[in-house]
Amino acid sequence: MIKMVKALLLTLLFVAILAPSGWGASDQYPRRPIQMIVCFGAGGGTDLSGRALVEAGKPFIAQPIAVVNRVGAAGTVGAFEVMQAKPDGYTVGWAPSGVLTNQPHLTDVPFKQPPDDYQPVIATAEMALVMAVKADSPRKNLRELVDYAKANPRKLRWGHPGIGTLDHIAMEAIKLQTGIEVTMTPFGGDAEVITALLGGHIDAGAFNPQSGMALFQAGMIRPIVVQGDSRNPIFPDVPSAKEMGFESKVKGPYLILYGPKGMPKEIVQYLHDNFKKAMETDAFQKILKTNGFTQLYLGTEALTERLRQDYVVLGNIIKQAGIGK
Repeated sequence: MIKMVKALLLTLLFVAILAPSGWGASDQYPRRPIQMIVCFGAGGGTDLSGRALVEAGKPFIAQPIAVVNRVGAAGTVGAFEVMQAKPDGYTVGWAPSGVLTNQPHLTDVPFKQPPDDYQPVIATAEMALVMAVKADSPRKNLRELVDYAKANPRKLRWGHPGIGTLDHIAMEAIKLQTGIEVTMTPFGGDAEVITALLGGHIDAGAFNPQSGMALFQAGMIRPIVVQGDSRNPIFPDVPSAKEMGFESKVKGPYLILYGPKGMPKEIVQYLHDNFKKAMETDAFQKILKTNGFTQLYLGTEALTERLRQDYVVLGNIIKQAGIGK
């Protein structure tokens, strides 16, 4: 009997020595296809960039990646599905930062303290955040727009694509900083803002520049400021908010890969390293440039800290503006 026990123990020890270091070890992952949940519909900027990253990642990721669109509740339906998934690396999410930094302050979402409720992996691209006027507007820049608003309270009409969007929050930040009074109109998306701007129903509008790129290029509408600290390569002649003397607390949304909380470090590292290779390919760079994105690389630690900071900064603006829940 003792000999049998010793033999069994030796067998188990032998198996343990030869076995992989763990089910989550990076040399064992991925063993099957990965699902990427995109929290907005097919054909939009978030979907387009996510699919482009997946395509660029094919030479580096050992298994296929299926892109699945989960829409609803300003992106939070898809985000919550990712957070509820098993943290084994086979379900990841792709989203613009605002879904994770803005929405918890605006609606009753199941995730309350980003980024502690999920695992950031990598950021690969960002979108410009601009305000624009009709081409024949007498206001040439944001400073002139603000000066007009100060001299004419509540006469200036601003439009944005929806309450709580980064476009809206950026406008509220300008109001809070300058003390101006304007008439703010929410619309049902970028297209409605652009239509209202072209029709003269609003004096200035904020929207995703990708939505109006053809009109910018045709000279029908004109960007007057890029939100943030520096100019954007897409609009090199347009000054930044900081350059014009405004605080630049609200910057453009950045696109991130993330997963459920509790993903093994080896899997997070695998995804980070291989998607970093993907974002550096000529094919991915071309997609970004063609569609008005600019490259932004944030590694896992830097991305986590950026999300944490933005969550606090944007939450304060939302609270001061009285647009939160």
